Amino acid sequence: MYRHGGRCLDIDLLIFHNTFGTFPVVPDLRDRNVRDRFYYSCLGWIGRNPFLNWFLIEQGLQKGDLESTLLRQEECLARAAPKVTAYLNDSRFLFLPQALATARKNLGRVIGEHHRVVDSWKNMVKLLARQRSTELRREPASKAVLKAA
Repeated sequence: MYRHGGRCLDIDLLIFHNTFGTFPVVPDLRDRNVRDRFYYSCLGWIGRNPFLNWFLIEQGLQKGDLESTLLRQEECLARAAPKVTAYLNDSRFLFLPQALATARKNLGRVIGEHHRVVDSWKNMVKLLARQRSTELRREPASKAVLKAA
């Protein structure tokens, strides 16, 4: 990969399951089940990619601007999809650029959902803190029973 100008990016996520069901044996792409799993894995990553890029840039964890990052990725995927399709003899991989375009089109909605989740989480933490504070101020029932006796 590196000899041909490619590079590998560590996204610092742990793989927590046996993705292709073959570990520790390297998956065989001639196996239809492995190819299916690879295709759906690609769709999953591509579907989340615009949001991941937005989030990393927003948090200052990735340099560059979102628009140029997504354009570059779209161009690379448009060039790679036909090659992967030919290599695997599987026309489904031609759909990957369209999947990225769809994910990009939905990015505004996904960012809005992210903000709603963050706001909801903050509200829940406040609510739980108030509830805990109220419970700590109450006299435990067991002590109240002992005083009455």
